[in-house]
Amino acid sequence: MKTALVLCLFALLGCSLAIESQASLASLLAMKAQASGAIDSAMGVLFDLKKASLTEKQDLENRNKTEEADGTRAIAELTQILNVAQTNYQNGVEHREFVEKEIEDTEKHIVWIENRLAEIERKLEELAVQRCHANALFVQSLKEHGDAEKAIKVLDAEIQRLSAAGELTEIKSLTEKFQLYGHLFEQDALNSFVQLAGVDDITGHQDNSRGALELKGPDTNPGQRNLKGTLVTKVLNLLHKLLDHLAASRKNLEEHEIQAAYDYANFKAQSELENVTLRADHERKSAYLAKLEIDLEVARENEDR
Repeated sequence: MKTALVLCLFALLGCSLAIESQASLASLLAMKAQASGAIDSAMGVLFDLKKASLTEKQDLENRNKTEEADGTRAIAELTQILNVAQTNYQNGVEHREFVEKEIEDTEKHIVWIENRLAEIERKLEELAVQRCHANALFVQSLKEHGDAEKAIKVLDAEIQRLSAAGELTEIKSLTEKFQLYGHLFEQDALNSFVQLAGVDDITGHQDNSRGALELKGPDTNPGQRNLKGTLVTKVLNLLHKLLDHLAASRKNLEEHEIQAAYDYANFKAQSELENVTLRADHERKSAYLAKLEIDLEVARENEDR
């Protein structure tokens, strides 16, 4: 009885264990199915995440390439802008320096024009004074030449008259007027006349070593008359020579005066033409200088930007 009961108990226990084992196995299978589904879901999520990650990575790489290209292009553009700005700045500096040099050269040229105009005016004033003085001397010389010619002609006529009348006393007494005109005569002819007249020089000092040509009474000696006649002829010839010299001197004086007046007139005309050119150049340079000063202000403003 007891054995049967034990066997029953063991049977019941085996059945119970079998039932429990089957329940556990079913539960395990269910859990395995759930785990497998979870794994599949997780793998799907991971796959989707990987795919999204790869897509995002590709997008990022593409965007990076685009941004890199944009950045490179922007840098190139900025570099070009910088180079242009530097070039423009350098050109601005060079332009400013050029304008400053032009202003300096133009101001120097204007000063030169003004100095040249002043120099021409000064020269014209000096020449005008010189011509006035030279003209006064020319008129005075003409008068002296005329007076000397008159004196010689009077002396010539007087010697001929007195010689013809036999009343010639002393030639030297007739030469007193030459004292004022000695500087006008040719020196050789003047010395010859002085020697024949019996004076040391034209100022009237007598040469006592030579006798003056004179007649102290009626001429009764034919030899003495011939000697005196020869001397009178020589004196008259010398007077004519002095007249010729005066005429040549007057002509030379007039030619020089005419040439000097022509040279002055020519210089004055050329100076007036030069003045016209200089004043026009001065006006043009002054206008150019005003423009350069404006250009310099603009160049400095552009350079400071």
